[in-house]
Amino acid sequence: MDNFWQKLKKPIIGMAPMDGVTDAAFRRIICEYAKPDVIFTEFVPVDGICAGARVLTEGLIYGANERPIVAQIFGANPKNFYKIAPFLCELGFDGIDINMGCPDKAIMKQGGGASLIANPKLAKEVVINLKQGISDWAKGKKIEDFGLPQNIVEYAMDSMLRLGGERETIPVSVKTRIGVDNNSLQQAKDWAKHLTEMGLANISIHGRTLKQMYFGVANWETIAEMAKIIRYTDAKITILGNGDIKNITEAKEKA
Repeated sequence: MDNFWQKLKKPIIGMAPMDGVTDAAFRRIICEYAKPDVIFTEFVPVDGICAGARVLTEGLIYGANERPIVAQIFGANPKNFYKIAPFLCELGFDGIDINMGCPDKAIMKQGGGASLIANPKLAKEVVINLKQGISDWAKGKKIEDFGLPQNIVEYAMDSMLRLGGERETIPVSVKTRIGVDNNSLQQAKDWAKHLTEMGLANISIHGRTLKQMYFGVANWETIAEMAKIIRYTDAKITILGNGDIKNITEAKEKA
């Protein structure tokens, strides 16, 4: 596996994925003036792609100057995570990130986003299926044989960004929060332990709980406690903190 996360120099300064903000045009401007070490797309619904909603592929457009570029996706249907894996691999992404932190009610109602924090069993199934899809694709399984709609298969096959040469597995990461309920350090620690069992290459942690939504202050102390557990269990996992960073100086101080 070509795990680019292990090749990034510390401290890692990434551009956080923000729905409705970090589209292709925004990322292009950022890369021109202040290229981050790693970039994520806006999140894209797995179920929508697997249902044939080709318009959603617009959220996956990127340029070569954005590498390493990670596709962020969300959902809660493990079978669809398996199906979408070859599609994202064919588009040439350097990694795939699963959103387990969005507090949006519509996404929560579907069982995705931050609701997965309270359902670690399903969270693990989602990761397992995505990684299996990546592995099967890397071993030679054709994208046509994953059960994707024909228009989605054709988009991948026609894309100018399609990978050439040998197929390789790409790393899977997760962006999440410190927990569901406010001021629950034990919940944060328990969630950190679950995350270490998923075989992830990177874990991005936002310092607010689900109940906090976007209010209050990001709790970097809890992020640090989760990071200790993750590093103790698997030192190879890269960890990114997220929340209330206003400039590069603050980012480096938190690293």
